Amino acid sequence: MDKASGKFPVGSMIVRERFDSLEAASPVAVIAMVKREPGVSKATGDWEFFSFTGSDLKLLSRQTARACAECHTRARDTDWVFLDHLKNH
Repeated sequence: MDKASGKFPVGSMIVRERFDSLEAASPVAVIAMVKREPGVSKATGDWEFFSFTGSDLKLLSRQTARACAECHTRARDTDWVFLDHLKNH
């Protein structure tokens, strides 16, 4: 994230795996968001959202509206990203 603007640069990708349990060997779902070029989706700050199956990464949805965007509106002030969920390593 650019500290001066508070925005993520074009091409940024955030990926989250969802597991059924702490002992699970593989995720049941993989969710991702990609920062696109300005103008791609004014309604989502130019983020595009994806969901995949966890086992074989089959694309389930690709969107700039609906459920993902509706939830992420709560993080509009931090470029549509829930910063408390990110871990800096």
